[in-house]
Amino acid sequence: MLETKCSTMTDLKKIHAHLIKSGLIKDKIAASRVLALSAKSPPNGDINYANLVFTQIENPNLFSWNTIIRGFSESSIPQYAIHLFIEMFNTSEVQPFLLTYPSVFKAYARHGLAKDGAQLHGRIIKLDLEFNTFIRNTLLHMYVSHGFFIEARKLFDENEVEDLVSWNSMIMGLAKSGEIDYSWRSHGNIALSRWSAEHLLELDPNESIGYVLMANMYAASGQFEEAMDERIPLKENI
Repeated sequence: MLETKCSTMTDLKKIHAHLIKSGLIKDKIAASRVLALSAKSPPNGDINYANLVFTQIENPNLFSWNTIIRGFSESSIPQYAIHLFIEMFNTSEVQPFLLTYPSVFKAYARHGLAKDGAQLHGRIIKLDLEFNTFIRNTLLHMYVSHGFFIEARKLFDENEVEDLVSWNSMIMGLAKSGEIDYSWRSHGNIALSRWSAEHLLELDPNESIGYVLMANMYAASGQFEEAMDERIPLKENI
């Protein structure tokens, strides 16, 4: 296994050179493993080297396309993931599928192109992929990260099954925009909100957002003693 023999990019490059010299690199499985390892985030990977490996793969399969797009979406140049997605869509016999889209929406979010990502959302709807958990959550993150709250709310409210990731995406996005009250007022699900708020507090006990959210939820539902209990630790953390 390449994974056990490659602890650094230097090791991987040596093995890659051997595969090229021996002709084994023509085997798509071997080439895909080199690509996957080099496409990891630094210091374990090198996205530019991964791109070089990718360009040397003849007729890349879906795994190879998804790997290089994901690698660039997590890199310092996420816009190149979008470029590759468009290239894949327009020139490749292999078409994007489930695992392709989350990386593309992540790239749109990181590059600040939520408006363009919204256009791709339309294609997702036509393909009936909108409620795939991974696609939905990356879409939701993209929208709330850039203030597209109407689109985010519509997508969130249409969820058949609520989960912690989507709820946290809404809370954190609204909190950053100063609209945290929406997250409990419009939904009215105190149990789920408490679950999410407690998770936020686990991530950072000194962060006041979780306490404020829970106190506001209890106050809004008439549970004033519980609301005061939440405000006490809030004061202690100030």
